[in-house]
Amino acid sequence: MFMGTPNFTEKAKRVLASAKREAMEFGHDYISTEHLILAMTQVSDSMAVMILTNLGVDITELRAEIEKGLSRGPMRKTYAQELPLSASARKAINNAIEESRKLGQDKVGTEHILLGILLEERSLSSQILENKFGITVSLVREEIKRLMAHGRSDDTLSTSIGFSFETPPKVEPPRRPR
Repeated sequence: MFMGTPNFTEKAKRVLASAKREAMEFGHDYISTEHLILAMTQVSDSMAVMILTNLGVDITELRAEIEKGLSRGPMRKTYAQELPLSASARKAINNAIEESRKLGQDKVGTEHILLGILLEERSLSSQILENKFGITVSLVREEIKRLMAHGRSDDTLSTSIGFSFETPPKVEPPRRPR
């Protein structure tokens, strides 16, 4: 399914598992980038959610926009044990693996999945993130580097309160004019 044998953070694994549930809720027999984003919004203590929030995205609004763009399929009584990734989702995951390597990280985290989705420019998720919320690959990369400089990763964010006690100081990231 993926290039090589990537090591995912626990939160990234939760996103991948939740994406299947999101797909099933929409009656889909595949996992798309939209299901990945919807699943990501459910892992509130992840780097991806922290990055999006720091960049000014209202997570509830993001979820609503993604849901608006998805059509509902017929509900099924049973689904395959493993749902396949759409071509776009497969590219996004492979992009995420490559991004984690470029950043010198040994695990693929939710932040890398977010980058991978943004790099899959033809996906509805990428278009919504960029056109509706002004989120670009360069903004996300900058925020990842800023958070990494403060020792943040999916593995260091607390699961009990959403974020660790020592959240880095809020620095206004550059915003793209709308």
